[in-house]
Amino acid sequence: MALQLKRILEERKMSVLALSKASGITQANLSKIVNGKASPRLEILERIAGALEIETYRLLQDEESPCKQSVIVCPHCGREIKIKVE
Repeated sequence: MALQLKRILEERKMSVLALSKASGITQANLSKIVNGKASPRLEILERIAGALEIETYRLLQDEESPCKQSVIVCPHCGREIKIKVE
């Protein structure tokens, strides 16, 4: 599952640099996350969501799908983690 970060940044006309300053995450790391070259930990997702003033699940939610459940894979153990919005 791809993060929706690139789409959200484009919608808000926000740069990676601006998000970097707001979140305290380096521009290099954010660029890798936005381009799908790095898988961020939950803590990082929470910081990004906080800087964007959105709920963390919105970074994972596929806007084209009516389903309110997303799945991410733990980078440590490889297990699927289901995120359900009620």
